[in-house]
Amino acid sequence: MAITPLGYADHSDYGARGVKLVYGELADGSLVRVDRLAPRSKPTLICPVCRKDVHAVRRTGAQLFFRHTTGAPGCGGPETNAHIWAKDQLQAARTVWLPPVMSSFPGVDQELKAAQWVTLADVELEPTRGDLRPDLAVQVVNSKGKLHELWIEIHVTNPCKPAKIDKIRARSQTTIEIDLSAYRTSHDVAAIRRALLEGLNRAWLHHKAIEDDLVAREALAAQERDREAAKIRRTAERLVSASRGVALSTPPPSLQSIRAKIEAFDLGDVIGLPTAPSGFVVSSHYWQAALWDRWVVLRMEAEQPTPILKPINALRALADCLPPPLRDFVPSDVLRAAREIDPGFVAPQEAIHQYIKALTQARVLIARDFPDWCLAHDRALVLQRRINQLRRVLDRSEHVTKRIEALLERLAAPVEFDVAAWLRRPGLDGRSPYQSMGGGEEAWQAFDGALQAIEQMAAGWRPTRNLMGLPLEPMREAAEERQRQEAAAAARYKAEAEAKAAGDRVNHLKREAVAELGDEGAAWLDGLLLDGRPAKDLAAESAQGLSRGIQAVWQHAREVEAQAKRARKYALNLTELKRRIFQVYDDLHGGVFMNTSQPKLGGVAPKKAAETDAGLRAALNLLPRKPQRRTH
Repeated sequence: MAITPLGYADHSDYGARGVKLVYGELADGSLVRVDRLAPRSKPTLICPVCRKDVHAVRRTGAQLFFRHTTGAPGCGGPETNAHIWAKDQLQAARTVWLPPVMSSFPGVDQELKAAQWVTLADVELEPTRGDLRPDLAVQVVNSKGKLHELWIEIHVTNPCKPAKIDKIRARSQTTIEIDLSAYRTSHDVAAIRRALLEGLNRAWLHHKAIEDDLVAREALAAQERDREAAKIRRTAERLVSASRGVALSTPPPSLQSIRAKIEAFDLGDVIGLPTAPSGFVVSSHYWQAALWDRWVVLRMEAEQPTPILKPINALRALADCLPPPLRDFVPSDVLRAAREIDPGFVAPQEAIHQYIKALTQARVLIARDFPDWCLAHDRALVLQRRINQLRRVLDRSEHVTKRIEALLERLAAPVEFDVAAWLRRPGLDGRSPYQSMGGGEEAWQAFDGALQAIEQMAAGWRPTRNLMGLPLEPMREAAEERQRQEAAAAARYKAEAEAKAAGDRVNHLKREAVAELGDEGAAWLDGLLLDGRPAKDLAAESAQGLSRGIQAVWQHAREVEAQAKRARKYALNLTELKRRIFQVYDDLHGGVFMNTSQPKLGGVAPKKAAETDAGLRAALNLLPRKPQRRTH
């Protein structure tokens, strides 16, 4: 089988497991296996592939195989074969393509020398150069016609070793490595030749331009590092000076209101925690309250997602609590320099981190992926409830403020009044309006009811005694005067109405009397007394008096009717009595009988007894059955 241009041969037909060559060819052309050779025999053997001399070798583990004899490189020496082949190709071509020379400084992508084709004057195979033997040494003709030596390393099975590269660089020898490893088993001579002469598969192991560029850039980098170190030192000195010059000052009203707000949110237990002195111009109560307000409470009030706390973001939120030099995040290199100046220096972000760790230990915060923290779920729920409660109080206070301002505008004379201060001022019950608005639904309803009473007074209703500490006395005086006038008008109206009602009742009684008793009813009514008082006076006084008068009229009318009925009945009975008497008596005796009292009639005369039907019957029973003889 033919060997490739780079010295590779396929020994699979003549090898065994773990070794490349176990068969050798004897002088007569026959093959013999290495383990079939007679002990201590040394026959002349060649490789059946490359036809070069081989000899038997015993490997560790007692395995035998054939190795090419030193000085007779063949398929067992591919690197040397490749070098020889490459030398022949270069000598024939007299040219080779060199890649661009690029800067090797980290982060720099700059071309120092363009790629080019160069002319070769001579090619040497593995020449000795001191303690080194390059694969190839070629003489290159430069643009000025001068020669300089270029080493070429050929990579077939193994790249150039680091130790050799170090020696090449120590000699400052221009050297390039051409990688032909991909073509080791190829028989395509043309493709391998192109890869050797002009492929992209080459890299500089050393070039003076690369070394000079690296040295120059490292010098510049060293200078830059020195300048940066000086800059860091100056920055550290400013930070230390600023930190030493800090004195706690009275916080501005904005921070004071923030602290009051945070305490109102029941967060007093998480502010004022001790931290190392770190340049804050206000005490820990104020900068920690500002941190909670700006990074937690405001976000929850805006119904944003659960806030994530980071020390660097927290630092940005506390700019008004720090002097200008300490408002930015202090990098680690500046921090180290500051500690060299002042071992006790503490950056603001470190104090914030201490504070966050303390909150984490107290289970107020929960650590997420460093450096992120978030509010513990139970604490977040409590805070959200408090936020909702205070939001209701705020909404109510804004609503109440508008109502109070509307009341003040109704006053005839303008009044200067601080509604915000009034909201927090205790009233007669010891509670401020603000506390009443946040003290539960019952307290709020009582407060709102009292305010509604004032608003109704302003709208024209009755005055209220509870002005809730508002300067509305003129409004109440006007309401009281209006009430007095209304009362007087009501009294007049009542008197007039009562007089009219009294007249109406008397007229009603008169109409009833006339209706029931006829024309003489009015005269009879004038004489009617009830409980010793005229009936018309009682009717004028009340409906009950009218009712009693009407009852009396009706009673009298019934009596008159009964009397008339009795009179009519008596007249009928008397007529019947006379008819029957004068049937049996003459006029004289009949008259005597009718008018003479009779013991059987209870001592009354028949005429009197005839007033009733029973008396009539009794009187008729006294008459004789036959007519009496009349006497003359």
